[in-house]
Amino acid sequence: MKHFPSLKNYTLTTLLFLTWIGLAGCTTSAENQTEQTAAAPQKRSVITLKENSVTLHKEYPARIEGKVNVDIRPQAEGYLERIYVEEGAYVKAGQPLFKIADAPYREALHTAQANLGAAQADLKKLRWK
Repeated sequence: MKHFPSLKNYTLTTLLFLTWIGLAGCTTSAENQTEQTAAAPQKRSVITLKENSVTLHKEYPARIEGKVNVDIRPQAEGYLERIYVEEGAYVKAGQPLFKIADAPYREALHTAQANLGAAQADLKKLRWK
Protein backbone atom coordinates (compact mmCIF):
# COMPACT_ATOMS: atom_id res chain seq x y z
CA MET A 1 0.00 0.00 0.00
CA LYS A 2 1.39 3.41 -1.01
CA HIS A 3 1.56 6.24 1.42
CA PHE A 4 0.21 9.58 0.13
CA PRO A 5 1.21 12.78 1.88
CA SER A 6 -1.75 14.39 3.59
CA LEU A 7 -3.49 17.49 2.30
CA LYS A 8 -2.65 19.24 5.57
CA ASN A 9 1.10 19.16 4.76
CA TYR A 10 0.55 20.72 1.31
CA THR A 11 -1.65 23.47 2.75
CA LEU A 12 0.88 24.33 5.46
CA THR A 13 3.77 24.41 2.94
CA THR A 14 1.79 26.64 0.56
CA LEU A 15 0.82 29.02 3.37
CA LEU A 16 4.44 29.37 4.54
CA PHE A 17 5.65 29.99 0.98
CA LEU A 18 3.05 32.73 0.36
CA THR A 19 3.90 34.40 3.68
CA TRP A 20 7.61 34.43 2.77
CA ILE A 21 6.83 36.03 -0.63
CA GLY A 22 4.62 38.66 1.03
CA LEU A 23 7.32 39.61 3.54
CA ALA A 24 9.95 39.84 0.81
CA GLY A 25 7.70 42.24 -1.14
CA CYS A 26 7.16 44.46 1.91
CA THR A 27 10.83 45.05 2.46
CA THR A 28 11.44 46.15 -1.13
CA SER A 29 8.54 48.61 -1.09
CA ALA A 30 9.77 50.11 2.21
CA GLU A 31 13.21 50.63 0.68
CA ASN A 32 11.65 52.35 -2.37
CA GLN A 33 9.70 54.75 -0.13
CA THR A 34 12.84 55.91 1.68
CA GLU A 35 14.62 56.46 -1.65
CA GLN A 36 11.72 58.51 -3.00
CA THR A 37 11.46 60.74 0.06
CA ALA A 38 15.21 61.35 0.08
CA ALA A 39 15.18 62.73 -3.51
CA ALA A 40 14.89 66.53 -3.83
CA PRO A 41 11.54 67.88 -5.16
CA GLN A 42 11.60 68.99 -8.79
CA LYS A 43 10.31 72.34 -10.04
CA ARG A 44 6.98 72.24 -11.91
CA SER A 45 5.41 74.90 -14.10
CA VAL A 46 2.15 76.45 -12.92
CA ILE A 47 -0.62 78.06 -15.00
CA THR A 48 -3.49 80.26 -13.86
CA LEU A 49 -6.98 79.41 -15.15
CA LYS A 50 -9.35 82.16 -16.28
CA GLU A 51 -13.14 81.92 -16.26
CA ASN A 52 -14.79 82.33 -19.71
CA SER A 53 -18.23 81.48 -21.09
CA VAL A 54 -18.19 78.90 -23.86
CA THR A 55 -20.96 77.71 -26.20
CA LEU A 56 -20.72 74.12 -27.32
CA HIS A 57 -22.39 72.85 -30.49
CA LYS A 58 -23.06 69.18 -31.12
CA GLU A 59 -24.93 67.55 -33.97
CA TYR A 60 -27.09 64.48 -33.44
CA PRO A 61 -28.82 62.40 -36.10
CA ALA A 62 -32.52 62.74 -35.29
CA ARG A 63 -35.93 63.64 -36.62
CA ILE A 64 -38.17 66.08 -34.80
CA GLU A 65 -41.94 65.79 -35.13
CA GLY A 66 -44.65 68.05 -33.84
CA LYS A 67 -47.38 67.03 -31.40
CA VAL A 68 -50.02 67.13 -34.13
CA ASN A 69 -48.29 64.53 -36.31
CA VAL A 70 -49.98 61.17 -36.26
CA ASP A 71 -49.03 57.78 -37.63
CA ILE A 72 -51.22 56.49 -40.43
CA ARG A 73 -51.68 52.74 -40.37
CA PRO A 74 -53.71 50.78 -42.91
CA GLN A 75 -56.85 48.90 -41.96
CA ALA A 76 -56.46 46.68 -45.02
CA GLU A 77 -53.43 45.11 -46.66
CA GLY A 78 -52.58 45.64 -50.29
CA TYR A 79 -50.52 47.53 -52.82
CA LEU A 80 -51.02 51.26 -53.33
CA GLU A 81 -52.30 52.24 -56.77
CA ARG A 82 -52.54 55.95 -56.10
CA ILE A 83 -51.66 58.48 -53.38
CA TYR A 84 -54.13 61.38 -53.11
CA VAL A 85 -52.23 63.63 -50.67
CA GLU A 86 -48.70 64.93 -50.50
CA GLU A 87 -46.54 64.50 -47.43
CA GLY A 88 -47.07 67.35 -44.97
CA ALA A 89 -50.37 68.50 -46.51
CA TYR A 90 -53.43 69.17 -44.37
CA VAL A 91 -56.18 66.57 -44.59
CA LYS A 92 -59.81 66.54 -43.48
CA ALA A 93 -61.73 63.76 -41.80
CA GLY A 94 -63.08 61.32 -44.38
CA GLN A 95 -60.76 62.52 -47.16
CA PRO A 96 -59.28 59.60 -49.16
CA LEU A 97 -55.53 59.32 -48.72
CA PHE A 98 -54.63 56.27 -50.82
CA LYS A 99 -56.20 53.89 -53.33
CA ILE A 100 -55.35 50.27 -52.67
CA ALA A 101 -55.31 47.75 -55.52
CA ASP A 102 -58.72 46.12 -55.27
CA ALA A 103 -58.29 43.12 -57.61
CA PRO A 104 -57.63 40.61 -54.75
CA TYR A 105 -60.70 41.91 -52.90
CA ARG A 106 -62.89 41.63 -56.01
CA GLU A 107 -61.73 38.03 -56.49
CA ALA A 108 -62.56 37.25 -52.85
CA LEU A 109 -66.00 38.87 -53.32
CA HIS A 110 -66.73 36.81 -56.46
CA THR A 111 -65.61 33.62 -54.68
CA ALA A 112 -67.87 34.40 -51.71
CA GLN A 113 -70.83 35.14 -54.05
CA ALA A 114 -70.23 31.85 -55.89
CA ASN A 115 -70.11 29.93 -52.59
CA LEU A 116 -73.36 31.66 -51.52
CA GLY A 117 -75.05 30.70 -54.80
CA ALA A 118 -73.91 27.07 -54.40
CA ALA A 119 -75.19 26.96 -50.81
CA GLN A 120 -78.57 28.41 -51.90
CA ALA A 121 -78.84 25.82 -54.70
CA ASP A 122 -78.07 23.02 -52.21
CA LEU A 123 -80.78 24.40 -49.92
CA LYS A 124 -83.37 24.39 -52.75
CA LYS A 125 -82.37 20.82 -53.62
CA LEU A 126 -82.88 19.68 -50.03
CA ARG A 127 -86.32 21.35 -49.83
CA TRP A 128 -87.56 19.51 -52.98
CA LYS A 129 -86.71 16.10 -51.59
